[in-house]
Amino acid sequence: FKAEITFGSTTIQSDHGGTSQNAFVAKLSATDGTAAWVRTISSALGGYSSVYRPTFNGDGDVIVGGERCASEWLYCSAFVQLLDGDTGATIWVKDFGPQMTRAVGTVAKDDMYYVSGGFSGDMSVDNLTLTAETAMDAVTIVLDSDAVAQWAVMIAGQADDGIQWRESNFV
Repeated sequence: FKAEITFGSTTIQSDHGGTSQNAFVAKLSATDGTAAWVRTISSALGGYSSVYRPTFNGDGDVIVGGERCASEWLYCSAFVQLLDGDTGATIWVKDFGPQMTRAVGTVAKDDMYYVSGGFSGDMSVDNLTLTAETAMDAVTIVLDSDAVAQWAVMIAGQADDGIQWRESNFV
């Protein structure tokens, strides 16, 4: 959304005086559709933000993966954000920097978060360092409940890779 968006009596505004396009996450009542809470996902870079398939952890908190870009598909940085399921407050945000430009999905299981996307060049996440073999390689990074990287697996082919979301499966 750009500028502002309203859910019932809740109105949120986009970043940077309404000049950026922001993603949002909303928790709606299952009985009447009213908004329990709505949160803007900041563009941080002044351009736009996007999120892909929010999901829940075992505590009912919401995990979202996405991108923040300075302009349309330029200078992007992937991130993962955990929101409190009751209030929508941010619990933590993990930014992967400009090397990981596609964070297309997250899965939560047993207090671990599996983040998949694509990256290029050299990427360091906490104590892990990865080097892409092509211009864009696929990666899955596992974060613990405090957003600290535990391990990662890289998938490299002959051409640009990356992971795209299709029909609720990682492919």
